[in-house]
Amino acid sequence: MRIVWFCAIIMSTVGLFSSFDRATKKDYVAIDIYARSPEAAELNSISQLSDYLTQKATTDEEKVRSIYVWITEHISYDYTAYLKNKNRDHQNVKNLEIFRKQQADKALQYRTAICLGYATLFQELCAAMDIRSYVIYGNAKSKKGSHCWNAVEIDEKWYLVDVTWGAGKMTDGEFIKIFQEEYFMADPVAFLVDHLPHDPMWQLLEYPLSQKNFEFDSTYVYQQLQNRSRDELAFNYQDSIRTFLTLSRQIRDIQAAERAVLRNHCKDKIILARAYKNMAAYHLRQIKHQKTESRQKAYSQVARRYYKKALRYVSPKHALYTKTKNKLHELEKVMRYRGYLESN
Repeated sequence: MRIVWFCAIIMSTVGLFSSFDRATKKDYVAIDIYARSPEAAELNSISQLSDYLTQKATTDEEKVRSIYVWITEHISYDYTAYLKNKNRDHQNVKNLEIFRKQQADKALQYRTAICLGYATLFQELCAAMDIRSYVIYGNAKSKKGSHCWNAVEIDEKWYLVDVTWGAGKMTDGEFIKIFQEEYFMADPVAFLVDHLPHDPMWQLLEYPLSQKNFEFDSTYVYQQLQNRSRDELAFNYQDSIRTFLTLSRQIRDIQAAERAVLRNHCKDKIILARAYKNMAAYHLRQIKHQKTESRQKAYSQVARRYYKKALRYVSPKHALYTKTKNKLHELEKVMRYRGYLESN
């Protein structure tokens, strides 16, 4: 019998998770019972649900736990939607923030979702409780492992959460709800055995694992993580995240994509192309708000430069290449007309 884990067909690593000492985990029995109550199941808006869950949860950790339990209890995985959308570029949309909120609303309305709906619903509920969280895009240990999950900040420390995998599993195309404790505030080393974020910063490790090493079997990955050389230069991810989240979304996307592709050698180079294209589009939209000719010219030149950089990281056969090239040609046509275009 083949078991399909959400958003990916993965190798089993439960034994590796259970090998860690989880004795320090808090007793969440009261919080869990409250989040699974029949009253909680009837709530159908972010504000109603966040208000209800915070009545019993007082600390940020308890609030995050209540979100995790509510989602894993009441949202089922939509395997049909996964098959339909697995090749869709969810990050290449006009307004990513609006799109994410729409996914969260749909998950709450229909009580089904794929990994993006799970992760965005988790993020929206955290935001409603004034808790900082982040949707992480990456790969699961599989042949086609595109996946997303969350990082959440609790008491000035970041933790990893995967509500999708925490909700259960797929068996022969049917969703089986089985609560998975190990994907809540997971140990970063254990989590990385089968979750590799595109941006190595979100590994939450001082010595991040490379894309190349992640592709080996889970046992090898675990051994590599346990035996990392402390002679390497440590990565201060806490300070990096703190600075990262103060930046604009466009700059965050570029920095994350450059770390993924240029530093961590992520094979999915299109994420860098997409980030450059989005930055070009941002500057293009800002041109009409510039009051002087010189600033309009400067914004046009920056947009052109990012469009050209985007084309370096995407195959000419990909739809994104055609869209980017067409946008570049349109911009250059206007720049020539206005006398902005300088020689290469």
